Amino acid sequence: MPIFEDAIQILVSVIMRKSISIFCEVAYLLLGIVSISNQMIRFSSLFIRRPNVVYSGQYSSMSSMFARRDR
Repeated sequence: MPIFEDAIQILVSVIMRKSISIFCEVAYLLLGIVSISNQMIRFSSLFIRRPNVVYSGQYSSMSSMFARRDR
């Protein structure tokens, strides 16, 4: 029976080694995809124009109460 246990142990270690190497390859691939998509978002934000918001100089005492729910 010890030979069978040794064979199972070797088989499990080989499977684990292969699984870890496949996981590392997938992790590097995902890291590259995230990096490229991050750069694409940064690059595209240079061309997106946000409208300028103009605030009036008037201030209402009720406006501070709308933002806070505890009052």
